Amino acid sequence: MADDNATPDPASANQVSAASQSPAAAGAPDGFVEVARLNGALAKIQELTLANRTLTDQLNAKSTEVGALQAQIAQKEAEWQAQSGEFTSKLAAADTEKAGLSSQLTEYQVRQQKVKLITELGRPELLAILDVIPNGDEAAMRASITNLANFAAGISTKREQELVSGILPIVDLNQNASKLPTTEEGWTSYINSFPLGSAERKSAFDAWHTSLIQQK
Repeated sequence: MADDNATPDPASANQVSAASQSPAAAGAPDGFVEVARLNGALAKIQELTLANRTLTDQLNAKSTEVGALQAQIAQKEAEWQAQSGEFTSKLAAADTEKAGLSSQLTEYQVRQQKVKLITELGRPELLAILDVIPNGDEAAMRASITNLANFAAGISTKREQELVSGILPIVDLNQNASKLPTTEEGWTSYINSFPLGSAERKSAFDAWHTSLIQQK
């Protein structure tokens, strides 16, 4: 009869423990993947797939937003360029108009100065040939007007003396009325149509002085 108090054999105990373990716990065969690990991997893959899909949707939304902003910027740039071109054209037109008005003002001021000098010299007949007087500063124009007045006075005096003495016949302006001017501008253009120092220009001056004498 076996002794109940006998000490168990360690080797026998290990064999019993090894026999009680399941085959799966003892070790999986080659190529076998545990179900829990597989499920965990699949869940992780699904999680990453969903996250990637969410990020892709967000990226597409941002790309659409950026495209809309770029379109707005392009439209604003086009509008700005159109407005800038219109402003530049208006500015150029304003500068041109300003230059023209400034030129007209300068010409008007010069003519006013000539009229003032002619009035001061007491030779209103020179107003008929105002444009013949060269432009310049006050001193230069005064000298030109004085010389022209003296020249005209000399011719007029000489012609009056000749007419009085009977040396020269009185020129009948009515004879060439269709050819001679009747206004100050017309006389200016008529005299300026002949070269300086020419006999024709002198004759034009004579005709002008004769018209002034007859008007008196």
